[in-house]
Amino acid sequence: MAFATFLLVLAALAGGVLTALLTNGTLSVASLFGLLAVLGIATRNAIALINHYQHLEGVNGESFGSELVLRGSLNRVAPTVMSTLTTALALLPLVFLGNTPGLEIVAPMAIIIVGGLIISTLLNLFALPALYLRYGASREADLGLQLVPGPVATD
Repeated sequence: MAFATFLLVLAALAGGVLTALLTNGTLSVASLFGLLAVLGIATRNAIALINHYQHLEGVNGESFGSELVLRGSLNRVAPTVMSTLTTALALLPLVFLGNTPGLEIVAPMAIIIVGGLIISTLLNLFALPALYLRYGASREADLGLQLVPGPVATD
């Protein structure tokens, strides 16, 4: 699941860079800070979703399967979408007023954050549940893979 999270974060970063290239092509130091913000938000959302799946399975005792993933995804839709919407709404004035003197530095950062958040949210809501369903290990399977200690060798 760490590899799936890593792939989703890379895709979110690629979405931010693609958005910057499609809008004005400016990649600056400020836009690199935007990539760091996207990295943090995408990672937090992915980890929160995976932890919720594991919580439903471990604490609530639900069996691993499509019902677990569906319930976990539906529980996390509102927090994920709301964090994306509030961040995007706060940055939209910077995106639209980017040509105003004084904002030309932060506008590319805002564009990257908004684009990366859109890609990250879509991947978090649709791709991560599918990856968890395919590659997520249930607690019982994890316990079954533990090695049983053999006889202790003595000198």
